[in-house]
This record gives sequence, C-alpha cells and structure tokens, in this order.
Amino acid sequence: MQQEAIAGVGSLLSSANFRNVCMQKWLKRVLSAIGSNHFSVDRPENYDSR
Repeated sequence: MQQEAIAGVGSLLSSANFRNVCMQKWLKRVLSAIGSNHFSVDRPENYDSR
C-alpha cells in the first residue's frame, strides 16, 4: 500500500505537466514576493498594511 502511494507520487512528480504547473506557481509566488518587498521599500506606509 505504502509503496504504491510512493510510486504514484513519483510518477506524478515526474510528469512534465505537473512540474510546469509547480514552476508557474512558484514563479508567481516569487515575483509577487519581490514586488511586494520592492513596493514596501519604495513606500514605507504600505509596509504596515501587509
């Protein structure tokens, strides 16, 4: 049972589509984090609203 679950997760991770979706989510998260940090540095009054 456990080995089947591990194999299922492995095949899911190895599928290119799953990796692309994860990369897109990760890139959006990183870009939004960079953007919010950039704006909080530019405009200190926005820092408290985060």
